[in-house]
Amino acid sequence: MLFRSEVEACFSPGVSCLTAFEMELAERFSIPSYLCDASVDASQLQLHPELHTFAPLWLGSFTGGTTITLDSWVASSPHAGASSLLLQMDIEAAEYNTLLACSDSLLRRFRIAVIEFHLLADLASARFLHMKFLPVLHKLHRHFDVVHAHANNCCRSEE
Repeated sequence: MLFRSEVEACFSPGVSCLTAFEMELAERFSIPSYLCDASVDASQLQLHPELHTFAPLWLGSFTGGTTITLDSWVASSPHAGASSLLLQMDIEAAEYNTLLACSDSLLRRFRIAVIEFHLLADLASARFLHMKFLPVLHKLHRHFDVVHAHANNCCRSEE
C-alpha cells in the first residue's frame, strides 16, 4: 500500500460529528488520526478504537485553556517526530490565525494539506485580503502545490 507507506498520521482539526474521512484512512490504510474539536464530545463520534485519538480542543494561534496551536498539538502526539503527515482542516475561519502561527518547520512535515477556507466573501476587504488571506496563501505556497480548489458546493451561496 503505497499511500500508507507515505503518510504516517493524519491531524484533523474541526471534525464536528463527521469522521468518515479519518475512518477510511484507518480502515483502508491503517493510518492513525488525531482529531480535535471543542464543539463536540467524543461520545458523539464514531472513532476507531486503536487508530483515532480525540481531544476536545480548539486549534488556534496560542496555547491556553481549551485552545492549542498546531505546533503544540503535533508535538504532544506520539507522531511528534514524524516527517510525512496529512493535515485535514475545517475550523470555521480559525484556519487563518492557526496557519499564520504555525512554524514553517512543521508545515514542511505535512505531505498533504486539505483545508476548507472560510470568509471568502471578505476578500473584498483590503484588510482581510492583505492581513489574513494572502499571507496564509503565500505561506502555504512555500510548502505545497495546489492541485485542487473549488467553491463550496454543499450549500447555496448568498449573493
